[in-house]
Amino acid sequence: MARILEIRQESPTRIALDLNDNTGSMTVYFEKKAYEKKPGAFGDMEVTKGKYVRLFARVRTFGTPQKVLIGIQIKPISSFGEVMNHFLSVFVAYKTRCK
Repeated sequence: MARILEIRQESPTRIALDLNDNTGSMTVYFEKKAYEKKPGAFGDMEVTKGKYVRLFARVRTFGTPQKVLIGIQIKPISSFGEVMNHFLSVFVAYKTRCK
């Protein structure tokens, strides 16, 4: 779960989303066909800056130490309660592991 900071068209077949999940920032790449206006992973969702989204992605290395996130699916957050629930579950997991 993260907030969209920036949307960039990297190439005719790649869109990059800069996201922040309040623990750090990351860039997720979505692949699309050149004739499509937006990637199929977006579905009917309108992707705009500042919107909170639930994201599913793969980590790829491409033979280098640098890791790249490739987006599989992105869904809008329907209520701010989902964001709060996510933050609380992350906090509980962190506190549990610190013991």
